[in-house]
Amino acid sequence: MSQLDIREFGRFDTIVVEQDIPDIVTEGVQGPPGRSGLDGSSDTRIRIEAGEFIPALYPVRVSGGKVYKTDNMSAAVIGLCAEDTQAGFVAEVVFSGGVAATGLVPGAVYFVSDNGISISPPTVGYQMRVGRAARADLFIVNLDLPILLN
Repeated sequence: MSQLDIREFGRFDTIVVEQDIPDIVTEGVQGPPGRSGLDGSSDTRIRIEAGEFIPALYPVRVSGGKVYKTDNMSAAVIGLCAEDTQAGFVAEVVFSGGVAATGLVPGAVYFVSDNGISISPPTVGYQMRVGRAARADLFIVNLDLPILLN
């Protein structure tokens, strides 16, 4: 069983995932293959409590063991919220992989903006690419490092 441990260090949050390893391993019959991610990619996600309402595909940061909306004025983006999530409920945060969506511009690259994500890169704060629209209904999360703008 995996445990998620979130620790705060000043401005930066660190996520530590610990996994229990069984003491005895026996060989058995191969199980069925797992599902691949949307669009054939492999997904990386965590589930964590939302500290406020977070819309789908909104960039998030961690504070006090919960996720919150963030924008291009912060470099603390850890991923995108997979679906609308109310405060106090568990949010699924995507680090990489496919997310079902609507109204995307196919082929467009998206950036963290002052109000979620946008195809227009910001001119102040941090510029951070978060992914691209594979189709009008499929977003592929692929986080880049934030670049501080002058």
